[in-house]
Formats: sequence, structure tokens, C-alpha cells
Amino acid sequence: ENAFYNCGLLEEVRSSTLTSIGPSAFMDCDSLKAVEISGENRDLFLGDQAFSLCSSLRRVNISPFTDYVGIPFDSCYGVEELSLNNYQYRADGTAGDPDSYSALSALFTYGNFGMVSSLKTLHIGYMDCIPAGFCMDFSSLESVTIDRLVSPVVGDYAFMRCFNLRDLDIPAVTEVGEAAFQSTDIETFDGSGLVYIGGYAFSDSALKEISLEENKTLTEIGDGAFMNCRTLGSPVLPGCLKNIGDRAFADCWMIGSVQIPSGIEYIGYGVFEGCEGL
Repeated sequence: ENAFYNCGLLEEVRSSTLTSIGPSAFMDCDSLKAVEISGENRDLFLGDQAFSLCSSLRRVNISPFTDYVGIPFDSCYGVEELSLNNYQYRADGTAGDPDSYSALSALFTYGNFGMVSSLKTLHIGYMDCIPAGFCMDFSSLESVTIDRLVSPVVGDYAFMRCFNLRDLDIPAVTEVGEAAFQSTDIETFDGSGLVYIGGYAFSDSALKEISLEENKTLTEIGDGAFMNCRTLGSPVLPGCLKNIGDRAFADCWMIGSVQIPSGIEYIGYGVFEGCEGL
């Protein structure tokens, strides 16, 4: 505890043997720029505020399986690169709820998710799923890589308003929650295993293509799911699809043709309203 508190000249923390970093161990080391902890075959514990107030911290790379309490990177709002073996969120929580620990910002702050605005690159080796509000309002985020998901689900608002997010490398998922990728810059998405697309899931995004032609499981596209995707090409709707919600493809100007599957049971209001190419 407080082992290197306020060490103003410390610029890097590197270790291949650490198993625990105590509370406030590197707190207020305002010259610290990088944390590199290697070694995948062991566990690491981070105490509350372990790197709190390290205002110059830009890069964090932690290879061991990590557990933590509190807010280990409290007020480290300058971090641009974050790589973790795993992310063990505390509860499912509600996006935007300051008591929620599902969002990645719980590593950095209480509530106010948009405060982690400098993060550009995120890599996580293992997660149970991508929870609600996970990176909501991370406005500088450009690249996300997640190697493994136990439950292949993207929760509601997970990447909502990540305006610069274009490079997305995650396993194939079965569900995309409400507004999960709303107002992002992603251009393609693997939809081959999807069962459900939530309301406004990709609305106002830069999406050009979602691969559904090989899909055998998708039953529902929610209200406004692709609304205002101005660069989305003509989608190939799978034969298994049953429900298309209100305004699901409204104002998708580049759609030139659509074949409605014969097994469709419900088509909502204004599904293709404003699709000038149809």
C-alpha cells in the first residue's frame, strides 16, 4: 500500500513476476507513462486506486489473469492503449447508471462514462460477454479486439456513440442489443450467426455491409435497427427471418433492391421509408 506513492520521476512499470499491486501503490506518479506486466500463466490482483491520478499514463498492457477491487486506474483519463488478459465486470447493471460496474469505465471512474474519452485501442483476451454500456461514449475509440466470448452477446448500448470506432475484431455473436453500435464508424459486420438484432442496433452508423446470406438463425430485426445507415448496400435477408420492426431500414439511401423472405410474419411501419434507391 502506497509503496511508490507520488514518485514523480517514475516513467514505466515493468514486471514478469508481480502477483499483487496494493492499494494506491503507484498513486499520483504523474510522470508514469506505461504499465507493462507480462506472464500469462499466473494471476494478478490490483488494489483500489493502484494507479490513481497517474495523469501521464498512456499505455497499459497486462497479460496475467487479473482481478481487482475498487477503481485501479482512477482518474487516469489519458490512457490511449489498453490491453488486458480478461475483464471481470462486477454486475450487469444499466447503461448510464453510475452504480453499474459493467462498463469498462469502472476501471477509471465512478459513473460519467464519457470521461474515458482518450482511449483509442482496446484489446481483451477473455470476457463472459460484452455487457450493456461497455464502451458507451468512448468517443476516441478506434479499434476493439476481443479474442474470446463465453456468451456471444453484445449488450445494449455497448459501443453507442463511439464515433471513431471502425476496426472491430470480435468472435461471431448471436445477439446485438439495442443501440449497441449506434453512431459508430464500423463498415462491415459478420451477421452469419445472429439470432436477434435489437432496435437501433446499427442506426446512424457508417455500415456498408452486414453478412446475412449464410444466416440460418435470425428471426427478428428490431425497430430502426439500420435506420439512417446512408452507405448500407442492399441486404440479403435470410429465409429464417420472421419479424422486421418499424423503420428498420428507413433512410438507407444506397439500398437498391430487397427480397422479402416468404416466411416473414410481420413487417412494421415505414420499414423502407426514405430509401431513395428502391
